[in-house]
Amino acid sequence: MSDAVVLAQRRARALAVHRRISEFVPDSDVQMSLRRRNTLRVGGSADIFCVVKTEEHLLRLGEIVEDEGIPVSVLGLGSNLIIPDEGVEGVVIRLSDDLAQVKFDGEDCGSLTPDGSEWCVEIGGGAVNAHVVRSLLERDLVGAEFLALVPGTMGAAVAMNAGTKWGETSQLLLAAKVLTPDGVERWMDVDALAMKYRRCTLPAKGLVTAVRLRVHKGDAADATERIRAEKAFRERTQPYKLATFGSVFRNPPGDYAGRLVEAAGMKGARRGGAVISNLHANWIVNEGNALADEVLALMAESRRRVYKQFGIWLVPEVKLLGGSISQALDAIESTLKARP
Repeated sequence: MSDAVVLAQRRARALAVHRRISEFVPDSDVQMSLRRRNTLRVGGSADIFCVVKTEEHLLRLGEIVEDEGIPVSVLGLGSNLIIPDEGVEGVVIRLSDDLAQVKFDGEDCGSLTPDGSEWCVEIGGGAVNAHVVRSLLERDLVGAEFLALVPGTMGAAVAMNAGTKWGETSQLLLAAKVLTPDGVERWMDVDALAMKYRRCTLPAKGLVTAVRLRVHKGDAADATERIRAEKAFRERTQPYKLATFGSVFRNPPGDYAGRLVEAAGMKGARRGGAVISNLHANWIVNEGNALADEVLALMAESRRRVYKQFGIWLVPEVKLLGGSISQALDAIESTLKARP
């Protein structure tokens, strides 16, 4: 069967599935371009794109996805990921409204101590990290300031155990609500998630729909100033405001990925419209109409050269929406090895 026939069948199926979804999710469409919905500004379209605003609708959507046997992915602000040029098969969802709220009071959240010094806050998986931190500081609740420096949403922060030199998500997390492909939604304690550096062990194809964080009372003015100063520093040392997804590789133990990539001679390297930043070698920037494949090619070449020179195998920090970043890089690296 030709690729054209396979694509036509995939699109026809997407139309049929979308008719079911659009009955209760009006903010949805087929063949929605994702290029402007990710911070790197690359990639193709989603077969089906939906903005889901309530838990009821999310669960109904989960039932349809399971019934149809099609993949589902969550897209937050589109940072720390690459959208493949061929697009994303199945349903791509954005959590919004009820699924992006910050709750300070409720059945299982609120003050954890008699003096109100520690709090449990429940946050929707679609809540934007910077907005979450702002809401916390308005109530003099601190401890999550590092999240203001991580572009994205709370669900993604848990899924990758996002963090900075100030801390990481696992240090605040009490539990995460996870929706699995069988349509079951349940709370999982942080210990069950086995979180490590930039890793979280979610159930297969599980989606984080809400989180509970432990924060404490503190000096909001001081926290705000520290965030401001750190953002200013990052703007001087990283291509913070350009089209980029953030860090490319995880830092290996005792070293820095950016130092290794630069030492391997890849700083400033270009493939089409994609270039390894001259400001920081662990960042890739889209300087024009870059393709996702060009970004992946830069990553593969960087990893190959670092391994050849230092014997260190760099692990990607960025994800590939709807696919495996490791498999994509392995495929490119196999062609590099085959070259004379």
